[in-house]
Amino acid sequence: MKKKHHFLILFLLCFVAYSAHSQQATETRLGTLPELSLHRGHTVHILSPEPIQYVDIASHHVSGDLPLENVLRIKLHEDTTQTEHLDFELGTITIVGDNFVAQYRLTAPLWMNDTGIPAMLEIKPEHTRPLEISEIGLSRSQMKNLALGLLTKNAHRPVRSTRDYGVGIALNSISTLGDYIFLDVSFTNTSNLSYNVDELRFFH
Repeated sequence: MKKKHHFLILFLLCFVAYSAHSQQATETRLGTLPELSLHRGHTVHILSPEPIQYVDIASHHVSGDLPLENVLRIKLHEDTTQTEHLDFELGTITIVGDNFVAQYRLTAPLWMNDTGIPAMLEIKPEHTRPLEISEIGLSRSQMKNLALGLLTKNAHRPVRSTRDYGVGIALNSISTLGDYIFLDVSFTNTSNLSYNVDELRFFH
């Protein structure tokens, strides 16, 4: 039985450049941030368009974790003794993705109708600022979209191919974007033995 495996391999050539001129910092004030209200007994899930790399929560009244790489779960601590006063203002929460940073103003209203309590927040583009770290490159979601787009293109003739003992490999196309190199590689197997690709090595 003929088996064919199709791979798109992404190589990132790391050329890290440090700028000698720092950018002028801009100030963000708490009152200008979008508000996110928290209530005891309720959890809020924050959905990020990119994998979350870093989270900072200003208040010790709030805890959070990452059940998924792009989902942040936060909630107010349960105060069973009710002896600690909870301020309305809980400070900021900062969320950093591959290519953006987002901040929200956390509050704890004394009362809110249950139907108005937030359950999920999706980070919107207007709530983010781009991270201009030197040559941070593409995010994983951007690389995935580019890779899938390249896979949909049909190569008329492979750039290079070889075949031996019923196993073949073909380099269908090479694409570049900045410091990235995309290789479209196909594997075929007409032998009676199954195999899995363990690793690929490139020599120059």
